[in-house]
Amino acid sequence: MAATMRLIENPRQGFDGLKATVCLGSSGAKSNTALGDTASLTTESCPSTTVYVYNALGQLAAEYDNSSSSATGTSYLFTDMLGSVRTITNASGNVIECYDYLPFGRILSASDNGRNAAGLNNCFPATPDTNLTSIVDEKFTGQKRDETGLDYFGARYFSAPLGRFTSPDPLLNSGRPDNPQTWNRYAYVLNNPLRFIDPTGLYEWEASDCDEGDKKCEKEYKKNQKTFRDSLKNLEAARNSFGKNSEEYKRLDAALKTYGKEGQGGPTIGFGALDGAAAETDGNRVTFDPSKFKSSDTAKWLAIETGHEGTHLSDALAIAIGAMPSFTAEYRGYQTSAFVFQGLFTPRGSGASAGTFMGGAARGLEYGGREIWNTSWGAADAATLRDRAIRGVINSLGYSPPPPPLPQPRR
Repeated sequence: MAATMRLIENPRQGFDGLKATVCLGSSGAKSNTALGDTASLTTESCPSTTVYVYNALGQLAAEYDNSSSSATGTSYLFTDMLGSVRTITNASGNVIECYDYLPFGRILSASDNGRNAAGLNNCFPATPDTNLTSIVDEKFTGQKRDETGLDYFGARYFSAPLGRFTSPDPLLNSGRPDNPQTWNRYAYVLNNPLRFIDPTGLYEWEASDCDEGDKKCEKEYKKNQKTFRDSLKNLEAARNSFGKNSEEYKRLDAALKTYGKEGQGGPTIGFGALDGAAAETDGNRVTFDPSKFKSSDTAKWLAIETGHEGTHLSDALAIAIGAMPSFTAEYRGYQTSAFVFQGLFTPRGSGASAGTFMGGAARGLEYGGREIWNTSWGAADAATLRDRAIRGVINSLGYSPPPPPLPQPRR
């Protein structure tokens, strides 16, 4: 059961099993009801509160509060590809507020380049830097801009005029030796605000690249984000299928830790068309090509690529840059792919009870016509067959194995 409502700003509110505690109405009535069931309600007095309603994609759909306000009626917010609020209309469709931003989120005023010219309904703010009056707080990339003029990103505050956070990144592991843009602990989205967004103040997603108002594109982007999150869960499931002291467990665990959890630091994740590959890593950025995963179990197959690229990321952090030969790096990546596939799809049990964590019969994983794992392989031959096939895949990509180490003189 997926809850689509979230309540905040009241310590007396919360979820108890499937029962939600809600404060609604000017009287401050408190209602307890199972989600989706309004048959029985009990009320008691409660303090003033704000209720935020979210849709299935996690986006803010409505906001209610029981405090007195001069603003009444329904308003609609229209956003651009970064999620920044650009236009607000009333229930009749009339524009009542509109906003343009500089790259790092500073709001342009009505006097900038004649923005309140005839036909624009004088909707742009007169003095947004010092006296911004709006019926909603959400502004740049959908974050709340409060009375201080700062944007609240959850983990820390951001100053649009400065283009910097007002406090350093609390997570040291988000700094990457191979990417100088991460060295400044106050920097916002690698100093590339037209491409990246930072929903929490810690973790970057690439912007959707959708045209303004393209709801179909935005829906697909949100779907891709969810699939990636699900792939991390599958990667974790594959890891847990192995013993904690095994090479497979340690490799997949390293990949998972490199990604981290959303809101706790990690690489930049994006989606886009790739030439041939289903995913690729460039520095601290990983791009996945959704068109390569047209399957009913997309998140499981994406987990294989998520693990592969996660190994590249963890290897880059563990060794000096450039110290690992390309052949070795790719070998380890494809080896991880085989580990994930093995963990998710290898049948366990026998007879009618045979199955996998994800279900399904015995099957194989291949690249370029070479099968690097098959769930029917016997334990005695599996590692040899896997490694031989991986070497063939890497050779076909044009990588040469590193020369053997030179013999060391005896001491």
